[in-house]
Amino acid sequence: MNELATKFNVPQAPSRMKGSPPDRWSQIGWAAALGVALLLPVLLTTRYQMTLASNLGMYVLLAVGLNFIYGYAGQMAFCHAAFWGIGAYASAIFATKFAMNFWVGMAAAAVVTLLVALALGAATLRLKFYYFGLATMGAGEIIHTVIVNWENVTGGVGGITRIPPPTLFGHALSGEKEFYYFWLAFALIGIFVAHRIEKSRFGRSLIAIREGESSAEAMGVPAFSRKLLALCLSAIYASVAGSIFASQTAFISPESFTTHTTITFVLMVIVGGRGSLPGITVGAIVLSLLPELLRGLKQYYMLLYGIAIVVLIIVWPNGLGGALSKLSKQVRSIAKGGAQP
Repeated sequence: MNELATKFNVPQAPSRMKGSPPDRWSQIGWAAALGVALLLPVLLTTRYQMTLASNLGMYVLLAVGLNFIYGYAGQMAFCHAAFWGIGAYASAIFATKFAMNFWVGMAAAAVVTLLVALALGAATLRLKFYYFGLATMGAGEIIHTVIVNWENVTGGVGGITRIPPPTLFGHALSGEKEFYYFWLAFALIGIFVAHRIEKSRFGRSLIAIREGESSAEAMGVPAFSRKLLALCLSAIYASVAGSIFASQTAFISPESFTTHTTITFVLMVIVGGRGSLPGITVGAIVLSLLPELLRGLKQYYMLLYGIAIVVLIIVWPNGLGGALSKLSKQVRSIAKGGAQP
């Protein structure tokens, strides 16, 4: 079986030796990143900067969610913004029309999004290659059209207003700093859950499907059910992000949940490196901040934004995750050499 796994590029269970150099350096990297994230609001001086910072957690959560179906399972889905929109609209409707508590509304919205993902996956996941991507793109457009035209429920182009904020231990969140830490908590939970899934048997089966679906099925991996579960996980992540987004902005409208937005999420995974949680985290941060850094160039900023993405893909074809992995190996090599007598 090991020979077959090697032949078909099925990842083997990682070494669980405690204190091994890769684990130690990985923990140091994550701890340093967490320290920076916790202290970041102290370094920011304007509300605009805090708004950008609070959005980082949202984009990280969305990109990590998309990584399940696109990064691990290798299925290019273009409906992530639609799942994000369903979560946002469902939770907003539950909160404004049914006076539902934020946490209950978020859970109910996740169930609604999950049901849509199950229906979509059952209808499209047997399609191969680009046909699945085109089908999900069409589904995303259908969902966006429903949001625009179902005015009695969604408010149409006018959207939904006066969405109440989430409450935590009786305290209603307010201000960009409070929402920054709220997003940070969910992003960390999302990364941790994704990491545990990646190292599980289910996660390794998804990677096997990505490397060769026919080979994975020949080894007994139920490809369809695994891909369906990966799509559902992506939808739940997007739904949770949509619920928090709606409660933070207190207003949502259809233009936020278009196919163009989905393409941005896909680029975050590509630039970050498919299947690499550290890379996707950095990729989400880079691509969410890059337009703001270039916006001062006025009519040229979109051109330079596109050029920057192309350059990143050419310089690091394996994404930022591949670059971080290479840097980590170099650091471990230097540390190991320095530790030798």
